[in-house]
Formats: sequence, structure tokens, C-alpha cells
Amino acid sequence: MQTITSMAIPIALYLFGIFSFTFPLVWLQKRRQKGKKSPLSGHLLRSPGTSLQARIENLNLDIMAYIAVFPTFPLLIYSVYLPLMQAEKTTNLSDFIILASVFGVFLWVGFKVYRLMTERNNCRLGLDAEMAVGQELNQLMVEGCRVYHDFPAENFNIDHIVVGPTGVFSVETKGRTKALKRKGKVDATVTYDGKLLQFPNSYETEPLLQAQRQADWLRVWLTSAVGDSVYTQPVLVLPGWYVVRKADRPIKVISGKEAYSLAKPSGIHLSGEMVKRIAHQVEQRCRDVEPIAYRQEKKGIG
Repeated sequence: MQTITSMAIPIALYLFGIFSFTFPLVWLQKRRQKGKKSPLSGHLLRSPGTSLQARIENLNLDIMAYIAVFPTFPLLIYSVYLPLMQAEKTTNLSDFIILASVFGVFLWVGFKVYRLMTERNNCRLGLDAEMAVGQELNQLMVEGCRVYHDFPAENFNIDHIVVGPTGVFSVETKGRTKALKRKGKVDATVTYDGKLLQFPNSYETEPLLQAQRQADWLRVWLTSAVGDSVYTQPVLVLPGWYVVRKADRPIKVISGKEAYSLAKPSGIHLSGEMVKRIAHQVEQRCRDVEPIAYRQEKKGIG
């Protein structure tokens, strides 16, 4: 019995410390919100990077969970080792196993946290890019355009959709870091030749293919939803880069500051009625964000 007690006490004390601190805070928060509800009765439109914001929040929780749980592993190993030491049953082999176990757990948790933090940094870069482009696109509203963000499609999201007199644009945003070489415009220039993106030290084709796939999906969906043929122009935006265009088709590649070009007259003209019909269908899918303050628990059926 004494052995079992000595094994359990360190872990029990650790868990007691966690729950004795968090449980009262959660209870007080629930009590404060009791009898109140949000003044907002409907769902909100998605903002730029809504999906990425949710992903970053989940990654933060995962990182904190690993960091919080990590101390329990040494305690668990120590609780097993302590009775052996008191009974003088330890050997060089057992000491080695204990040390190897602690070191192995440290490496495993460190590797998991490192991967999560790397993914979080990538998501943060993507979020910054989507927010920057979203702010530029929002200015097109004064030109009679409707702008929507983080459109939920089938197992993917379209970063932005612009619907206006000049057409329907499926906008994909990519955040790409620059080399810190201080060569000015040379380090910030990307060339598009109609087939690939040539960065200073690399080239990419997948962003172009992704933009085209999303535009094709949106064209099919809108044509079915509206009941008339709808053409969608794929657009790839690279905020913070100077874009040298040797071709402007099939993908329209622009920098963030060139968002105004989507409102320029082109060969396509949509009537005001068609803009409203298309915008209505897009808005139905984008207005799905629940207010987070005083969120009510959903009651089960039956």
C-alpha cells in the first residue's frame, strides 16, 4: 500500500494543482453569463482568414496541452522509480532505462511542439496575407462590387470572392516570405509567364493550379445555383511582391496593391440584377459565423 501511495502522490498533487486553479475560474465565468444572451440574433459574415484564425486557435490549444501534460511524464516515471529506490532494487540498467525514458519523452514532446509551432507560423503568415488582401479588396465596394471572404466550398475554402459589374473573381492569396538580403526590388520581384511563378530563388506552379481549380469549382456551383452560365476569373494575389507579368492568362496574377484592377472595365459586363443574384447565393454560404459572446448551448432533440 505504501508503494502505491508513493507512486500516486506526485501525480495527484500535480493534477490537483491544475484543477483547483481552473475549475473555479470556469465556474465563475459560467455563473456570470447565466441568464444573459447575445443581442445578435443572426449569423455573421466570414472575415478574411476566418478558417486560419480557427486553425491557429486549435494549434495554440494543442501546444499548451503538450506543454501542460509534459511535466506529468517525469512525475510518472519518478513515481515508478521512487519505490524501487526505497526498496533498494535499482540497478544500473534500471537507472539507464529511467533516464532514457525521460530523455525520449522530452524529444518526442519537443518534436511535436516544434511541428505545431512551425505550422502555426505558416498559418500566421497566411492570415496576415489574407487580411491584407481582404482590406484592399473591400475598397472595391465603392465601385459597386460585392466582396466575400473565406468562402466555404467542398473540403476547401476560397480566400475571397469578388462579384461586380466587371465579372466574378475567385481570388486565392499566397503569403511568401522574402530573403533578408536588402537588395531592394530584386528580392521582392516575382515573374509570371502564364505557366509558372518565378521567385528570386525558386519557382512554383501549384498556387496557379489551385487558383484555377477553385475558379472552376465556383463556376460550376454558381451556374447551378443561379440557373444561368457564370464565368469566374481565377486570380492569384501575392501581397508584398512586385509582379512582372509576361502573360495575363489563364490566371490573373497581381500584387496586393493591384486589387483595384478587378474593378476595371473588361470584356465581361454583369447587369445589376445578375450581380444581386450571384451575390445572394455566395452570401448564403458565407453567413455562417455564430456570435461567440454568450454562446448558447444547443439542446439535443428528443
